[in-house]
Amino acid sequence: MTEITLRIADEDLDYLQRYMAKYNPEGKNIADFVRDYVLEKIEDEMDLKALQIALEEFKENPTTYSHAEIGEMLGRNKVEAGVR
Repeated sequence: MTEITLRIADEDLDYLQRYMAKYNPEGKNIADFVRDYVLEKIEDEMDLKALQIALEEFKENPTTYSHAEIGEMLGRNKVEAGVR
């Protein structure tokens, strides 16, 4: 595992510790909390970018399909598709 060092102003550390006291129910240490937060932030930004791309694609071709239509496309009968 690679280790990194983070320089942070005293007032920012105080702010981070107050935030952690309120929003850290798992009781993570600062390193784990910051690592998890950064990775979640990256994942959120990637998800948002994927959504933006999907919305642009949908604008170009706004075709939608129902659950039953997808079942038919996949060659499933109505019982297999969840319709009884």
